[in-house]
Amino acid sequence: MTTYSKIEIQRIEPLDSLRGIAAVLVMIYHLKFIFKLPIDSYSDFIISRLGLSVELFYVLSSFSIFYSLHGKEFSIQSMQSYFIRRFFRIAPLYYFLLIVFFFYNNQSLFSLQYLSNLFLNITFSFAFSPLHHEGLVPAGWSIGIEFLIYFVLPILFCLIRSVKSGIISLVVIYLISSILAYEYGSESYKGLSYSIKNLVVMLPFFFLGIMIFWIYMSSQIMNILSKCRYLLFISSLIGIALVYFFFYYQSHNDNMYGNFIKYSKLYVYIAMFCFLTVILLQLTKPIALLHNKFFNYAGKWSYSIYLIHPLVIFSSKPIYDYIYLVFPLTSISFCVCLLYTLIIVVGMSYISFRFIEETGIKKGKSIIEKFKLKK
Repeated sequence: MTTYSKIEIQRIEPLDSLRGIAAVLVMIYHLKFIFKLPIDSYSDFIISRLGLSVELFYVLSSFSIFYSLHGKEFSIQSMQSYFIRRFFRIAPLYYFLLIVFFFYNNQSLFSLQYLSNLFLNITFSFAFSPLHHEGLVPAGWSIGIEFLIYFVLPILFCLIRSVKSGIISLVVIYLISSILAYEYGSESYKGLSYSIKNLVVMLPFFFLGIMIFWIYMSSQIMNILSKCRYLLFISSLIGIALVYFFFYYQSHNDNMYGNFIKYSKLYVYIAMFCFLTVILLQLTKPIALLHNKFFNYAGKWSYSIYLIHPLVIFSSKPIYDYIYLVFPLTSISFCVCLLYTLIIVVGMSYISFRFIEETGIKKGKSIIEKFKLKK
């Protein structure tokens, strides 16, 4: 008979808040660039890098899964429960939006191309296809990658068991990813977003989350970090400044250094340093600005916010146009558009979470209980 640990997993609310912040930042990024809404050049430059918040999701995701697996015994039944739980956490809302965008885009079920793409999306295997990796649900490309990594994380949990192995594995994966990324930057993938939106390029972020988890589990290291909170805070600010500096330099200098920054995607991996310091900062003693009721609720609804906001933005073009006609300054117009979008997205995400996500989670739990009773 299989035994299970009775350890109760408690949510780490400061990380929920970071997840909520990441969802809102991705929404701001898409609000600006889907319709190329006019805004002042300074704000445009700041918003242009907010898309990196998707990578923050990956870091938090691998951390959370390791956190949920910790202290549990591994068996066929426990792995069965893990995959059922993951599937019913992700699939219901994604499948619902597949139906919504089927009607929104006036698709035809008699199209062989659409049916093949639909099959890839239903099975979450579209991340393997350079031509279909974006998914039929806007912003869904990241869900395809995350679903793939779900199959690997339990194995990694058995292999990576300490801070030391976490650091070594992160360095090894970073080097492998950098080498393989050269192929994705070649002529074969020229013009395809797959060159930057693929599992190989994103892997280091998952491994960063794994390393942070083992740091968090080390009381000795966390005690030291709790005494260095101001250093973590300053390091975070320096890291953010470097991300924008290197991106600016690469964009405005066509020389050896600019090409190196572009090829190595240096500003992206400096973002990893930012994620590391910000997450550790929040795990020691959260900053109120980054951990409050709004961001905490946004974190709980972050999956809905992430998948629903493109639908709201696509449907709101006439409203954005009207707002820009009413307000003379582009910055004010953009802020009004953002406020409108945020209100609608948060409202719809709450409904989505209550009636789709929670229903899916409960269904997954009931299936797991039925399997347990059969044993």
